[in-house]
Amino acid sequence: MKCKNCQSEIPSERAQEYDYCTKTECVKKCMKSLNLIAVHVNKAADLFELRENILIPEIPPAFSVRREEPEKVSTPRRVLGRTTQKKSLVTPVMKLVQEYKEKKSQLPESEHNKLRQEFNAKLRRLESRYRDIEAIR
Repeated sequence: MKCKNCQSEIPSERAQEYDYCTKTECVKKCMKSLNLIAVHVNKAADLFELRENILIPEIPPAFSVRREEPEKVSTPRRVLGRTTQKKSLVTPVMKLVQEYKEKKSQLPESEHNKLRQEFNAKLRRLESRYRDIEAIR
């Protein structure tokens, strides 16, 4: 049997299941990836199923992050059967970044490095995953 991509000869063991050879370009072009879903996960045995065999209803996301206001996260809440909008959540790190940007705009460039070091120290005290105030977007 010949490869459907490059027309080279395929070994008989491979030809039983595949119609393409093992060359990198043929594999990239001809191989189909499987869309698997973990149906049940357990220590002893995990159960996976093909996506096309399962009917999953479309569910809208529970929360959204607005791009125009990246520091605010909005999550809907249900109160007595009605959906109300939860107040915007601003984390301590986000407050620190806002404060840093305000102070930085007021100071001359010669003092920016000192201000950055000061705010990096405050950031480390918050025990956040960030270590540099300038790295936070």
